[in-house]
Amino acid sequence: MSIGNQPPSPPYATPPGSFTKDKDTDTVLTPPPTNEKSTSTGLRIIEKIKQLKSRRDGGSGGGEGGAGDRRAISVPWATYKLDAEGYRDLQRRIQRDKALAVFVEHKLRYDYFPFLNRFILRMPGDTHEHFTQRIAKEIQRQLDAFEGSSAEFARSITNCGSSRVVSQVPGCGSHDPDASFKCRGAQFPGVVIEVSHSQKKRALPYLADDYILGSQSNIQRVVGLDIEYGGSKAKLATISTWVPSTTTDDGETALIALQTVKSQPFRDCDGNTVPSPDSDLRIPLQDFAPINLEGVPEGEIIISAQTMCDFLDAAEKEASTVKSNTGIVKPPATITWTKIKRRAATPPEELDERDEKRFCAEEDKFGEVQDDSSYKAPSVEEDSS
Repeated sequence: MSIGNQPPSPPYATPPGSFTKDKDTDTVLTPPPTNEKSTSTGLRIIEKIKQLKSRRDGGSGGGEGGAGDRRAISVPWATYKLDAEGYRDLQRRIQRDKALAVFVEHKLRYDYFPFLNRFILRMPGDTHEHFTQRIAKEIQRQLDAFEGSSAEFARSITNCGSSRVVSQVPGCGSHDPDASFKCRGAQFPGVVIEVSHSQKKRALPYLADDYILGSQSNIQRVVGLDIEYGGSKAKLATISTWVPSTTTDDGETALIALQTVKSQPFRDCDGNTVPSPDSDLRIPLQDFAPINLEGVPEGEIIISAQTMCDFLDAAEKEASTVKSNTGIVKPPATITWTKIKRRAATPPEELDERDEKRFCAEEDKFGEVQDDSSYKAPSVEEDSS
């Protein structure tokens, strides 16, 4: 787990309600009174991670079992109240289990907000993933289509997917974005895409802060695409955007994440496209570049509201098809075998240990190993929506 140093929380924001209230009781969460509480939370998070690993490995999904447990695993944005010492303890416990440590480093998607004392497990659903992939693919397609003076620079930009973004600034956390685009040789991606829903939507301003402030504005655009999953606004989808800016604070110049587009609908509650230039996704080519790179050509990525609606409609249809088990499969008449035969099993722990050695050797070779000394254990409240 590659996590940057997480110092004491700065006093300049109010945590969003979804982070500070218990979902079921609507009561304000209070800090854990003892280190024992923090340790207990860490153990619960480890159990949840083990369930996720088991499900990915083809198991039943963990030790607790049952339909309720399967539902808990599938929560797309599980929030835990988490203090700094607990976070460090959680890291130590995970590192003792080699197979689990490899899974956490290379497979798990999570966030830590040191300012808010919140640890998040990301478990996105099919609609979320299909939509994100379509948006990222279209951005890459347009980058590859640039011609003339813009072509060389545009083709130096790659889709880094959910590669972890580790802050270099005290008080900002580490995050695994839904998509990110980085110029060749840059330390940080220039553009980050987050696809959100309900609870995560309320966290987007804090994600934008951590991305932009934590990278010292090297991340130059954060795009939030909110898609509702149910209720009276089930079809509503909106776009928000944040960019670096400055303000004066106590006589000093301060970097801030300025929201330039605020929850602008690109699909209404009835599922219809909102045909407005304000609803389009627009990313200037300069935003992909490190801020010290001169001579970046002019150009812009534009994904219209109509195209985003088409992508979202297709993603929802694809997810629904799989969920209802109505997708296209081979006709029964083409299946000539009467049984399946697996290869001889090698214990997963042995495989993981060998993989870990290989991963570590490769990361040492390319200088990608991060300092894990600041991982902190949780004291937990979990939101299940």
